[in-house]
Amino acid sequence: MLKNGESGIENRVATQPVAKVMRVLEACGIDPDTVEPEPIGSGGNHLVYRTLDEELVVKIPINQRLGTVRGAYEEGLNLNHYLSYFGEYAVPAQIIETDTCYCTTMQYVVGRVLTAGDILQADSLKFGDLSGIRFQLKDILVCNQRLMAELGRFIDLVGLYGLPYSLAGFWTDGNASRLTNVLVDGDGRLHIIDYDMLDLYPLTPLDKVKSVFAYQLNQQTLRRHFGLSFNSEGGL
Repeated sequence: MLKNGESGIENRVATQPVAKVMRVLEACGIDPDTVEPEPIGSGGNHLVYRTLDEELVVKIPINQRLGTVRGAYEEGLNLNHYLSYFGEYAVPAQIIETDTCYCTTMQYVVGRVLTAGDILQADSLKFGDLSGIRFQLKDILVCNQRLMAELGRFIDLVGLYGLPYSLAGFWTDGNASRLTNVLVDGDGRLHIIDYDMLDLYPLTPLDKVKSVFAYQLNQQTLRRHFGLSFNSEGGL
């Protein structure tokens, strides 16, 4: 039965992601009954679900034609580079791959999104001891710059959810600008919760549009609102 104001087409569209999530979970050997029914987040490449015991998140691939990840091989490449280059800031994760699909399980991190206000007003924060977050963020950027120099790739720190905050920040004081792929835990430690990467030297026009946009968004957000540089010596 359809709810008031809901068309048949809308209902079918709404149930398609749910049906796909169920299929992927079952194929990857994860009992859907152990996963919360609603996603806790979504981005350009994934729907993100949390297990009921709050130990893991499960990332289900979506939008593979429009996103920056086209399959399990590229997902694995991103994850390996993430774990190799970002050390203690990377969250333990693994890919579960079958003949028909794949997903990623990642340790669930309790925390909140890092904002420009955290960097600019660290002394007045009430969320644990965050005096070292500027140092940690600078260290993350050093790791990212090494990734760019050695592999010609970069990680997206702002994220899809951070886009409107960054754009709004260009016309305000910018304190609300945020890096939605970076969390601060209760001890003031930073965690990168998304390993999606883009190429500094993309091969296709569409990939170049994605890379240039993501690179400039990260560069402008970090420079103007966080007082730090995302810059690379070459590429974009």
